[in-house]
Amino acid sequence: MKLFFLRHTGIILGPLIFILFALFQPLNGTVEVNRMTGIVLWMAIWWMTECVHLAVTSLLPVVLIPLSQIAGIKEVAREYSDSIIFLFLGGFLISIAIEKWNLHHRIARSILRLTGSTVYGILAGVMISTFLISNWISNTATALMFFGVIMSLLKELETTLHQKDRSFLAIALMLGMAYASSIGGMVTPIGTPPNMYFFKVCAHLLGENCPVSFLGWIKNFLPLGMIILIGCYLILTILFLNKMSLKKIYLPFTKSHEHDKMSFEEKVISIVFLICVLLWLTREGTGNGIGGIIGWKKYLPHPDYLDDSVIAIAAALTLFIIPSKKDKGKNILVWEDVKQLKYEILLLFGGGFALAYGFEKSGLISYLIQQLVFVKYIHPLWVIFLISVIVVIVSEFASNIASVQLALPVIASMAIHFPKEYTMQLVYPCVLSASVGFMLPVATAPNTIAFGSGMVPVKSMMMAGFFLDILCIFTISLYSYFVL
Repeated sequence: MKLFFLRHTGIILGPLIFILFALFQPLNGTVEVNRMTGIVLWMAIWWMTECVHLAVTSLLPVVLIPLSQIAGIKEVAREYSDSIIFLFLGGFLISIAIEKWNLHHRIARSILRLTGSTVYGILAGVMISTFLISNWISNTATALMFFGVIMSLLKELETTLHQKDRSFLAIALMLGMAYASSIGGMVTPIGTPPNMYFFKVCAHLLGENCPVSFLGWIKNFLPLGMIILIGCYLILTILFLNKMSLKKIYLPFTKSHEHDKMSFEEKVISIVFLICVLLWLTREGTGNGIGGIIGWKKYLPHPDYLDDSVIAIAAALTLFIIPSKKDKGKNILVWEDVKQLKYEILLLFGGGFALAYGFEKSGLISYLIQQLVFVKYIHPLWVIFLISVIVVIVSEFASNIASVQLALPVIASMAIHFPKEYTMQLVYPCVLSASVGFMLPVATAPNTIAFGSGMVPVKSMMMAGFFLDILCIFTISLYSYFVL
């Protein structure tokens, strides 16, 4: 009854809030800012109450943004075909191939041999691996790599764990993978778009040479990333793993299993997947004179024409072309396999990108950041804390790169009112906090991928994400003020 009431309240409350902001303009911003605020709150209410399917909520920008005269339908619809959606599509098709040919059994057993058979070891192994790899390739690509691995592992444990225990483990592993991907991106200049944007514009914004090098950034923020990763591990352990009745997992590792030869199909999928990962790892390099390693795409006539999604789709297409030895007359992947694709996650991605576009187009992000002007009269520690809070909140709804692009110039100009030694202490929290957004499925691409598994309830993500957001805000603020 309580759930029924909550859902029906959400259905009514969402549109009412939108009408309130659209007609009565309770903010002091422009008409577009007010209307976009109403759209954000409507979507947030429907997401939190789950009064309709999340994918349905993700379609609201298609109607509301053009109706609110913020942007045209062509511009909004374009966000639903972003290249990241094709990156997910390619990665998920590779995951389908892994499961179809039982390569997931081999992967799962290999993981358990390395991490041990306790649920705590498995979670630690997944999070540490994800964290380290996401230092060097995109968070989305990293999450996709481990999405298939985790699905394989959970498939292997279907008969070993009770449904309740398996559910808790699935939530912990999926969220651990998503969160570790985003945390790992903070550690290097190429780990996430906000960091790369900082290196691109810091000299222009600060009026001097960039005060930190490629290796200097790693030296500064590797300890911070590790602190947040450990905190994240403890949060997921307390919220989910400690509720499991079975903490140690036993699997039938017989000699026949250990010495099974890989089939032709398994070998092909493994090779294609490894080549895909290698191309992801080496595409960008470190470039720009701060690392000395040139990515392979720099040798192409038009390097900006491709990104990780091209590699993922090319790898998936390869599996549709190579013939199978077991299924005579068929290829390793056939079109019938695509029926397993979770199409709703494509809409979730699109809805998140459309929402981020509306944030930027309407001027809502600029309006929110400009409210920070008064903080020049406050102690720098509290200013750092406020910057982190506001950028984290904005990043829950807008893309991390959009958040930092609009916030960083404002904060850099605000830093003029403080002694020079505080400049970077104000700038760093803005850049780092843009990568924080752990509560909503659309906050980051790894969150969306984790939610797309169908194993992570929104309430679980919001609960774990809330505690992790709070941890990040305090950790980034205190680290920036006292350590940097």
